Amino acid sequence: MKRTLKISLLAGSAALVAAVAAFVALQDGQQRQYQPRESGINAAYAGYSDYMHMLKANQVTGEIDPNAVQAAWAQMQQIASKTNTLNWETRGPDNHGGRTRALLIDRNNSNIVYAGSVGGGLYRSTNGGASWTAVSDPGANQSVVSLCQAANGDIYYGTGEIWLGYGGGGSTSTPNFAGRGVCKSTDGVNFVQLASTVPANNSGSAAWTVVARMAAHPTDANTIYAATNNGLMKTTDGGTTWTQLLSGMITDFSMSVSGKLWVNQAGRTMKSTDGSTFTEASSPVLSATSLPRRSGGRIRYTVSPQDENYVYVVQTSGSQLSGVYRSTDGGATWARIAQRSNNFDPLCNGVGSGKYCQGEWDLFLTVSSKDKDRVWLGGITVWTWSAATGWEQASTLNDFAQNPFYLHADSHELVVDPNNPDVIFTSNDGGVFKSNNHGASWFERNLGYNTYQYFGFGVGKDRRLLGGCQDNGTSYLDYTSVSPHGVKKVAGGDGGHSDISWLDPKVMFSETQNGDFSRSDDEGEGWSSFESPYMNLATQQGLQLASWMMPFELWETTNDALSHDTVRFQLLPGIRSMGFGDGVKRTFRGKISHLQLAAKFIPNTLRIKAGPLNASSNANGVVSGDATGIFNADSGYFDITFTSPPIAEVILTCNVYLPAGSSIGLKSSIGALPVRAITPTRLDSGQVFKIQDPIQSMFFVGLTSHTTATFPKIGGIFMTRQVHNFSKTPEWWQIAHLGNGVTPQYMKISNDGNHLFVSTTNGRLYRISNLLAARKASQAFTDSANYLISVALIGNWSGRSVTGIDVHPTDANRVAVSLGNYGNTS
Repeated sequence: MKRTLKISLLAGSAALVAAVAAFVALQDGQQRQYQPRESGINAAYAGYSDYMHMLKANQVTGEIDPNAVQAAWAQMQQIASKTNTLNWETRGPDNHGGRTRALLIDRNNSNIVYAGSVGGGLYRSTNGGASWTAVSDPGANQSVVSLCQAANGDIYYGTGEIWLGYGGGGSTSTPNFAGRGVCKSTDGVNFVQLASTVPANNSGSAAWTVVARMAAHPTDANTIYAATNNGLMKTTDGGTTWTQLLSGMITDFSMSVSGKLWVNQAGRTMKSTDGSTFTEASSPVLSATSLPRRSGGRIRYTVSPQDENYVYVVQTSGSQLSGVYRSTDGGATWARIAQRSNNFDPLCNGVGSGKYCQGEWDLFLTVSSKDKDRVWLGGITVWTWSAATGWEQASTLNDFAQNPFYLHADSHELVVDPNNPDVIFTSNDGGVFKSNNHGASWFERNLGYNTYQYFGFGVGKDRRLLGGCQDNGTSYLDYTSVSPHGVKKVAGGDGGHSDISWLDPKVMFSETQNGDFSRSDDEGEGWSSFESPYMNLATQQGLQLASWMMPFELWETTNDALSHDTVRFQLLPGIRSMGFGDGVKRTFRGKISHLQLAAKFIPNTLRIKAGPLNASSNANGVVSGDATGIFNADSGYFDITFTSPPIAEVILTCNVYLPAGSSIGLKSSIGALPVRAITPTRLDSGQVFKIQDPIQSMFFVGLTSHTTATFPKIGGIFMTRQVHNFSKTPEWWQIAHLGNGVTPQYMKISNDGNHLFVSTTNGRLYRISNLLAARKASQAFTDSANYLISVALIGNWSGRSVTGIDVHPTDANRVAVSLGNYGNTS
């Protein structure tokens, strides 16, 4: 039976409660290196956006009801109280971080730093980022995207990651959890939600579901500004009440040290000198000294704390860089200091058809606090500009050990220590990084910052974990890290489903987005793809290959009674080398051993050879020839003396036999695992013995099914029995075709290996049965005349995403499924 435990998570800790359980009664039948998201179907971050939207959003309204999320959280708490025999412990990772959009350094104590993650809430460090502790309520909204500190030290954070709704095929209703307004703390540790910012209704587009930026007035502790989906909001009473200053969706703004505001309102740059009234600083008419309006992208601002007349603006055209502008006179005139070119665009990566851009997903612009003529621009990579040197790349994506320039891809924020301009923190999809030398080099600061977003993971026999993470590849927890729950990054891209073999723990399976799956036979040190060309037919035809995270399933057993495979055993003689003679030593003593403990030595077959010297034993174990001595066939011990000292290698061989009824240990083709057998008759040296190999495995992948005029059965469910054979591409069989356009979402096999349950993105549940009988292509392939497998639709939930499946360990008729799509109880 399969012993691998595999758990699939939606994203972030709170997402576990997104599923609604349903039960179905069945009738029994028979280098570490960042890997960018690929272009093409579900390109760039839009693929992640679409995937999460498919899992979470109510498929009727297209939105995520915050009340439904809270109800699910309460339901999970109730379930926890019913399972009080389970004790949960964190397993990190505690040495790497996940997507982080907000940073804040305490104005009064540089050792205190705050980081806002989109999937794990708010974290606080009291030692300059060396370690972190979560401070937000686990039951509160975990999507923290903005931070600010009031003049009196109060901390505010805003929620709701609107950037998931940008660009490509991504949903405009944001597939991540909608925000729940603003939380406030007067001691920096305990936070409460401001009642004035609670969304008024259940719509994901309600006011205060997005608080993309926040800023505090430099001297008035009660005045706070917030960029929201309902406009630029201002409070003058510490958050009790708010006034709308500008209407519409506001995502980006900046404040100068004296309180002047620069705001992006629908592509127009608005400036306020009093914090209340605004005039447009951009122009619809382009000139050499004007700042253009820009629609269809993002705009970010930064103002020098040395001289607030120095203002910098970055504009994107969609997700590509449009330009970077600078004013040295408070916005009266502007000069363009950067524009996109073939050789310069920090917001893009790749070349040709492989080029992709993500400026609407990741973007920051920050001016140095000690050099008003220097800025940092962050996108996929980070670049810096100074008036003296122009543009230079400030980071690389290669995270090999001791690379001082490594920053994880997809940068979101960079802040400068208000008390030391050389200390800088930056955040990205890999958590938090720090520089102590004004950005000349960087080091990771994620200890205890447990903010990875897992799509799924597998558990090995020794409880090691392999998991796939959003934009952080596949991580391996093998308990060898310096930190208690530190992981190794063993594969790149957006990691997904993962598994570890229980038969051979060095064998692992992982995937990245859009159906790219791999295997490793050296604990993740190296990976290789192993699909057949036929499985990629959909891609060749320009069709969707699989779900953004393709489901796969591993089944293993040590007792397959129907196995067709054979273990071949040939009984070999016993052999012992005594090494080379030295021309002095004549006497040699020792023991001949045999791998089969039941083997019996035949004394008159003992042969001793040392170059030209030869000796042998008779039936009584008496050695004669060029050496004399004795050989004990019962124990294998020998004591011989050569007539002249040998200088060649001394080798002893002796034939053996296995009596009928001997118990022998053979090796399976999978992992060389032991297979026990009983010899039916006597077996002599050189003879061959064959038995059934009961150690078997099956591996399944779920591809989108398609039907075309030329190819009626593209994709579907594929299976191989050779997944442990790394010497060749396994033989794959198409065991099921689920109908045109049907995409598998999750798979689970029964413990006996006879039934594979497959859920889909459109609410269906299939049972594929009689797998144990299908031992060759003619029995397993869908178009075969001798097809033995049956496929049955056993559940349908009206277009909902079936996110998980489990099967009773001893009764495959009892199946539970989890359903996505918050707020839908159909």
